[in-house]
Amino acid sequence: MAGERHYEQTTNGLFQRLPPEKLPFPLKADCEAYIKLQADITRSIMESVRAGYTRFLSGMARGFDLIASGILLEMKGMFPVYAGVKLVAVLPFLGHGFHGRWGGVHDMILEEASLRLRKPGTIAAAGIL
Repeated sequence: MAGERHYEQTTNGLFQRLPPEKLPFPLKADCEAYIKLQADITRSIMESVRAGYTRFLSGMARGFDLIASGILLEMKGMFPVYAGVKLVAVLPFLGHGFHGRWGGVHDMILEEASLRLRKPGTIAAAGIL
């Protein structure tokens, strides 16, 4: 039909906010609960990709969002089967970022993301859709 648009069918996953202070354990490499959380996230991403998920959206918040995004990027770098999976950084506002530990993680993920979006109602900037 004339003017009809065809879009690639994708299945999206979402990394949703859970700040570190809301977690019942410290985010330390030697913490058993944190190690289990990372394994659970890895397993969930693997299962989601097997189920056809091709795009994951991250709200780029401290804690779960950045942890899960980092794990996905590690998987993309290590295993060719994940090369086509996209990570979309959804920024809540321009200039969004953090200092210290979370700042470095945030900046690395933002740099490596397949696409950067701003939430509706924010001011657009170069490089951000």
